[in-house]
Amino acid sequence: MIDDTLPPDDGDLFGLPDDPEERRKMLEEAASLPESAWAPQLTELVAFLEALFKRRRMDAEEAFELAREVVMEQAHAFGGRTMYLPRGDKLRVALRDAKLWRRYSGKPEQIEQFARELGLTTIHVYTIMAKQRKLHLGRLQGSLFPDDA
Repeated sequence: MIDDTLPPDDGDLFGLPDDPEERRKMLEEAASLPESAWAPQLTELVAFLEALFKRRRMDAEEAFELAREVVMEQAHAFGGRTMYLPRGDKLRVALRDAKLWRRYSGKPEQIEQFARELGLTTIHVYTIMAKQRKLHLGRLQGSLFPDDA
């Protein structure tokens, strides 16, 4: 028999509460599950983040708890999707471009400044800004024509 009951009114489609405090409590409970109950890749991700936080001089227990919380939030936000994470130059370029976009306040003189800093042409920096603008607007507005993305 198919269960056609609706999710509770006080939560989202997946039953997570809208109230941030209630959601935090629920995530804390989920994070207290033993690691053997997690998929091996999630356990590996927790260990990786924990090591990263420890290298940033975070207390061992705090690093572990924050790593688990980050993984839980990522699983909630991106769970069920296949994601590609680039490596090497593609990753560095993508992160550089995102950083430029965050620094950009719309002033034309910044384009020349960025070009000098990075050893790029101004045309290349304008191209980067156009791509970043499209990415960020798409994230905010969505698209009526998904094939154009």
